[in-house]
Amino acid sequence: MLLPMATFSVNDFFSDANVFFKTYVDGKGRVDYAAMKAAPIGLNYIVSNVALFSLKDKDEATQKAYWINTYNILMIKSIVDHYPVAKVSEIKDVFQLEIFNAAGKRVSLDMIENNILRKQFADPRLHFVLVCAAVSCPSLADFAFFPNQLDKQLDARTRQSLNHPGFIKTNPGKKQVLVSEIFKWYKVDFDVAAPSLIEFVNRYRTEPIPAKYSVDYYSYDWSLNEKKSGTGSVTHPVFKEGNAPDDEQQFQPNTISEIKSHRFSVGKVSE
Repeated sequence: MLLPMATFSVNDFFSDANVFFKTYVDGKGRVDYAAMKAAPIGLNYIVSNVALFSLKDKDEATQKAYWINTYNILMIKSIVDHYPVAKVSEIKDVFQLEIFNAAGKRVSLDMIENNILRKQFADPRLHFVLVCAAVSCPSLADFAFFPNQLDKQLDARTRQSLNHPGFIKTNPGKKQVLVSEIFKWYKVDFDVAAPSLIEFVNRYRTEPIPAKYSVDYYSYDWSLNEKKSGTGSVTHPVFKEGNAPDDEQQFQPNTISEIKSHRFSVGKVSE
């Protein structure tokens, strides 16, 4: 059963998502899955808002930002539902078989990535912000993507990945560069964007890769991008009274009824 659309504002969803990511993702892109498994109220809250959000009459930037945040939230939800796992690949067909409600649709992670984002927006920078919870993925942002900042945020995250020595591995001695298998799996997206892979990468590099370098791929590590608990307790994230991303004032409920009495109604995601 699909849920009715909510009446909360666009800013509420993105600000709430921002607090969620700031609460559970560290500056290195590692996620505290154990904390969410132990106290899932904040995760369930933002997943409910994903389901209830309406894209009716929303502009392109709002739709794109919504689906990027939604993919990352639902990827986290998939991991927490099966936690503990050591590798994403331990969850059978996680990208195809895990089904969620999002903006009035029944979607899988694969559908969000390929049928919605890649099909509608054809932006290769998406591959550096959609994070599949594996160590070899680009680093997960510890903030939400906002419609009015989206182009700048996409550029910044792409630049971060393509300048990271663990993501783009140059070997001057061999005149070779090793790149993520992401560039092989989604070759068509990068072929459209630039005459060569090295040329695409160099658009965002501080130190350009010589055009004559050979290109090869390193093996993808599906180990979980997990932040180990024990560095301090995590409270239920919730969800600011204000809409500004830097507003640190938070409402922190202890029960579902407290959330229901706050700004929004929480609906369960249908199975």
